[in-house]
Amino acid sequence: MDKRPVEANAPTNDPAQATQKMDMQLAKCRLGVAYIDILKIQNPLVFGKYNDHPQVEREVNKLITSFKKEGILAMREDTAIPIMLSRTRLGSDLHLALNFNDDDEVPQLQLKDTHAIVVASGQHQVAALKKYSENVMDGIASLEKQRHKISEMKKPTEEHIVEYNSLHNELAELKGALILMGKWGTIVYDEGKQPSNLPHPWNGSSGAVLSALPQLDVTDKPPAIGTVAAEAYLSRADTSMYIYRRNLSTW
Repeated sequence: MDKRPVEANAPTNDPAQATQKMDMQLAKCRLGVAYIDILKIQNPLVFGKYNDHPQVEREVNKLITSFKKEGILAMREDTAIPIMLSRTRLGSDLHLALNFNDDDEVPQLQLKDTHAIVVASGQHQVAALKKYSENVMDGIASLEKQRHKISEMKKPTEEHIVEYNSLHNELAELKGALILMGKWGTIVYDEGKQPSNLPHPWNGSSGAVLSALPQLDVTDKPPAIGTVAAEAYLSRADTSMYIYRRNLSTW
C-alpha cells in the first residue's frame, strides 16, 4: 500500500495547452493585416490547402441572409480571412497594420505579382459575397430597365413620375452598397515561417482538439466562450464563425 502523499502529476496531453502553443506559434508567423477587394482582385484565391472542407451551398445562402439582415462586417479580427504569403511577394511600399482597430490605418493588400493567393479558410464568406454582389447587380439591372421603360413614355402619369423618382433612390442605394461590398479584411501569415509540424487551425480534420468535435451547424448553440471547445468550434466552420462572432453579446 502506497501511503506517500499524493502529488499532482502534470497532464501529458492537455488539449488546451496544445491549442495555446499553436496560437503562440501562429503569432510568430503573423505579418499583419490588410484588406483585399474580393470582387476585383487579380490574384486568384485558392482554397483547400489548409481547409479541405467542401463548399456547401446551404452555408453560403445562410451568410447571404446574414449580409442582408445585419450588413457585412468584414474589417474585424474575428471575421478576417487568413491568407498565406511569402514576405517577398509584398509590395515594397506596403505597410501592414497590426490590427483592425482603425479602418483608416488598414492598407489595401499590394503584391508584386498576380500569382495565386493561398487562403487558409473563409471560402464560404468569399462565395457568399460574390453571389450576393451578383444578386445586387441583377437588382440594379432590373431597376434600370424599369426606369428606362418609364422614361420612354410619351405621357407618363403622376404615378409613373413618383415611381421613377423612387427607383432613382433605390438605384443609388444599391450602387453605393456595391462600391464597398468587395472590401474584406485579411490576416497575412508568412508561409515561410510556419513550422512544418504545426497543425493547421483552419483545418477541422487536423489536430486532436479539432478532430474530436462533430461538424457543427450555424444553428447550433456555441460552446462557452473561452473554452477549448469554443476555439475549436470557431476554427472548423467559417460560416459559423462569421455569424456567431459578429454578435458576441449572445455568447
